[in-house]
Amino acid sequence: VLKIYIALSGVNLPDGSKPYKKLAWAWGVTEMTIRNLGKKAAVSNNFDSKRKIRSDKGSSVFVSDKKRRAVHNSLGTYKRVCRMNARGEHYTDAELREKWDQLSDADRVEYNHLSEEQINRSVHLLDELHQILQNTSGSVSWK
Repeated sequence: VLKIYIALSGVNLPDGSKPYKKLAWAWGVTEMTIRNLGKKAAVSNNFDSKRKIRSDKGSSVFVSDKKRRAVHNSLGTYKRVCRMNARGEHYTDAELREKWDQLSDADRVEYNHLSEEQINRSVHLLDELHQILQNTSGSVSWK
């Protein structure tokens, strides 16, 4: 179908309509779907329109130490603490980065300890979550 679409893409039908309109109607999809497939086919060597597989598939703070360390670092901990303490105010990442660069070494060490605590706690989060869900039969309030 895609080859037919590409072959006919520049041709006007006798009734003045474009071929992708007819293909969309015949296949029961929208015209935009046909156009998107055509775009994917134009850049693909083998007309493959599958989604790409994520490189971090299956990794989360629950199961991956690498992901835990990426999420719970001292700068990220500093940003979260600043945003929690300043409710209603908006800080950009660049502003917080500037503040981070101006911190003393002693303050940075303190945030490093906080991030290490978060990493150590997140190792057991999945087990805690399972236990809570089992104890409450899945009925957990979000408040």
